[in-house]
Amino acid sequence: MSRIYSYHRVSSILQVESGLGLAAQDRACYKEGCLIAEGSDLLWGEAHFGDAKRAGQFIDYGVSAYKIPFEQRKAGVALLKVLKRGDVLIVHRICRLCRSSKDYYRIITMLSEMGVRLVV
Repeated sequence: MSRIYSYHRVSSILQVESGLGLAAQDRACYKEGCLIAEGSDLLWGEAHFGDAKRAGQFIDYGVSAYKIPFEQRKAGVALLKVLKRGDVLIVHRICRLCRSSKDYYRIITMLSEMGVRLVV
């Protein structure tokens, strides 16, 4: 059975005020995940990472997307280990996942080859 996962990255405490804090990311991703799951056989993944408050949630704190690519971040590594063909990965904004079009293309290609759907 396919699962839904969400990835969150908070690089600084200042992001709370900008709308990119964990609470804002979680609300948006959870709402989107519930909409995707409605009327389908998708369930939230059971695995989680970081200070996750719910299953399927993977969180990186204090990590700069400029310096560390997604697949080398602690939560990114853990998430890539559990994602399987047919799964859905939800990210609040693309800037939480990557910082350049080159990074985006690399990540979307990797996820596509894995059979994982990315929802932003």
